[in-house]
Amino acid sequence: MSDSQFSAFSEASSFADTQGQVDIPASFDTPTREEEEWARTRALEALHQFSTEGLRTLVYAHKEIAPSVYDAWHARYAAACTALSGRQQQVEAVCEEIESDLLLSGVSAIEDRLQEGVPETIFKLRRAGVRVWMLTGDKVETAINIAKSCRLIDTECLETTALDPDLVEQARGDGKMLLLVMQSVADPDELDRVVARALDVAQAMVGTASVDQRFERRSKRDKLRRGFKKFGNLLDPRRRPQAEVVAGIETESEITKTAGDSDSVRQASLAVVVDGETLAALESNAQLLERFLSLGTLCDAVICSRVSPSQKALIVHNMRVRCEGGASGSHGGKSKLKASLWARWIWRPVRTLLTHDNDQFMVTLAIGDGGNDIAMIQEAHVGIGIAGQEGLQASRAADFSIGQFRFLQRLLLVHGRWSYVRVSMFIMGTFYKCMAFYATQLIYQFYTGFSGTSLFESWTLSMYNTLFSILPVLVVGIFEQDLQPQTLLDHPELYRDMGPANHLFTVPEFLRRVVVIGIVHAIIAAYFPFAGGLLLGHDGTTNDQYINSLVVFSIMVLIVTLKIAYIDVRRWVVFSHASVVLSLALWFGWNGVLGHVYPSAPSDGYFVLGVFDMLMRRATFWFQWIIFAAVALCLNVLFVVVYSVRDPIEQRILSWVARERRQEHVCNQAKRKQWIQDHNIPFF
Repeated sequence: MSDSQFSAFSEASSFADTQGQVDIPASFDTPTREEEEWARTRALEALHQFSTEGLRTLVYAHKEIAPSVYDAWHARYAAACTALSGRQQQVEAVCEEIESDLLLSGVSAIEDRLQEGVPETIFKLRRAGVRVWMLTGDKVETAINIAKSCRLIDTECLETTALDPDLVEQARGDGKMLLLVMQSVADPDELDRVVARALDVAQAMVGTASVDQRFERRSKRDKLRRGFKKFGNLLDPRRRPQAEVVAGIETESEITKTAGDSDSVRQASLAVVVDGETLAALESNAQLLERFLSLGTLCDAVICSRVSPSQKALIVHNMRVRCEGGASGSHGGKSKLKASLWARWIWRPVRTLLTHDNDQFMVTLAIGDGGNDIAMIQEAHVGIGIAGQEGLQASRAADFSIGQFRFLQRLLLVHGRWSYVRVSMFIMGTFYKCMAFYATQLIYQFYTGFSGTSLFESWTLSMYNTLFSILPVLVVGIFEQDLQPQTLLDHPELYRDMGPANHLFTVPEFLRRVVVIGIVHAIIAAYFPFAGGLLLGHDGTTNDQYINSLVVFSIMVLIVTLKIAYIDVRRWVVFSHASVVLSLALWFGWNGVLGHVYPSAPSDGYFVLGVFDMLMRRATFWFQWIIFAAVALCLNVLFVVVYSVRDPIEQRILSWVARERRQEHVCNQAKRKQWIQDHNIPFF
């Protein structure tokens, strides 16, 4: 987050305006040493006062330059601006020549009034588990006051330059935020000591543990007991939905009190303030910078003051490299590397696939509205530009453009979550329908001696992904909304259950939703009809290959369509029903037409003409089509129920869905009664 998220408007004030009636010398043309010392003292006092009030300051200075001196300097400046190599360095060197021996004129300050909704947006992002960094060019005092006003840090935080054990214990006991100020720390040894101590404190803070981390520390018996209890509350219509309790939120007042923590007692946290000088010292030492970035991922907030645009871009770049795993590497010798080959090439990749570590899969987002934020925006994974008073430069260089900072909460908490859910479910659904369908071919090979014979007719086979199964996954990928926008905005804690926790797009989730369910459905759709031995042929004594393929294909189309459209989604819409009707209509329409236009001579052993019409008149076909599909879907529902009981995130989502549906039902009943009263319809 940049410092340009505010709309600055106020009248300027010199340092003498707030200091009372002071006798100011008549002229500063040739000031004496005492006058210079007086002006410097008063300016420093004004700067400190303005900074503590959260105002932005600007220092004015002047000097008289002879025309000949200026002309000579301007010639050197023009040459530096047109240099082909080292242009930036030459321009800075020439500017340093004229920006010397200046006389202090005065100090002014303007008020940076926050845009509407900035404090609420930042507070919700903190509750959602987003680590917010504020990169600003202001003084440390100004940056701290702005951070407090925008609710980036707590107003009652304990500010310190050294994390003493007594102060840390006091913060833990009172549940307050510790604000570590690292200002003008240039010594590498001192900086290493401060960062190491801050890392220990941040890792020990109880507030860094999420709801699911506390859930995982419980015993398996306790998790199952609590899970069945909450799932029983969900299924009991007489009980009040425990959505807030399941999500770790008791009441709205507790939300405001705890800043999104799930415990009833407010947890201590750590925030860090670092200035440009200290940041430059960190950037000169790669190991120190890596430890500082690790500290930033554990802190509740990080404030970088007095940073230049290049430093902003460098911070975002280093954090992005760290998020992508580029900063991690081996620091041992050759023997140590050889000893850890098994861990590096076998165990670590498997562990990465089967587990999700937020510290390795973080995503950086940069937001700003000025031209000095362009480099920072382009370095982040996701760049957002604010089209405001400072022009459209940041918006043109960003991935997304918004009108005000407060729109970020809807962009992330609502559309960001929906986008993750839609993309994840679309990919899972696409792989599932292919896995389940083509696994039937594998089962058929056990009956053909693995001869490679295809169970399905080639024309019909080529239409599976094009006509018969494409609509449900498209509807899920476009229209799925697991929770209502107002629910997601009121309770930002629900955001971290999806993208940050990567709940829907992991290898274990793929194995559960695609491989296991796909194979089970393929066995039911292919093996059960073969093992049942129900004869559907023309003479009632035998089944040919095309009849078997039609039965299996029909069952699989029904299973895949209903599963993706109704079981996988959280909310049914009109398009869900339309996708089911159209998919089945396309399947039956295709076979009805194919049964009349197919060549009369058998193609690859498939006798197609008239077969589908004959099957439509057989009750045994409809029996298999409905019963086997119902068995497969019931097993799927049972699997979902068991998984939702064991998983804390699924418990929260299901509880919120039940709560929203109950509210919608009450609202619809009220509207229906109001409509009846408005139209004077008598009750019977």
